[in-house]
Amino acid sequence: MNDHDIEDRLRQFQPAGPPSELRARVAGVSRETRQAGRRWIEWVPAAAAVLAAVMFYTLSAGARRDIAVRLQAADTDRASAVSSLTDALGGGDYARDEAARLIDSTPPPAADFLEGLVSHHE
Repeated sequence: MNDHDIEDRLRQFQPAGPPSELRARVAGVSRETRQAGRRWIEWVPAAAAVLAAVMFYTLSAGARRDIAVRLQAADTDRASAVSSLTDALGGGDYARDEAARLIDSTPPPAADFLEGLVSHHE
């Protein structure tokens, strides 16, 4: 058998074309790919919620830090006021306890102002 015989035998067979359902399969994959590209829009609300949560967590951390600083300053002011009043009452444990009770029972000036605002608007 030579090359000419092989070529004659190959000419007897024709290559088959693509299967008829191939076009539908390719078109279906293309459609699914386009729909998958649109699916990212479904994640936008979830991503926005995560972004908002991170933002509010960051802001609240700063607010907590500010509150801690103000409370620490208030504790320092209270301790100073108790110490001054204890000295004015003559010193000792009883004077310190009485001074702490008096300081704790006296509302800060801002509380009166805020109560006036709340009662004014009710």
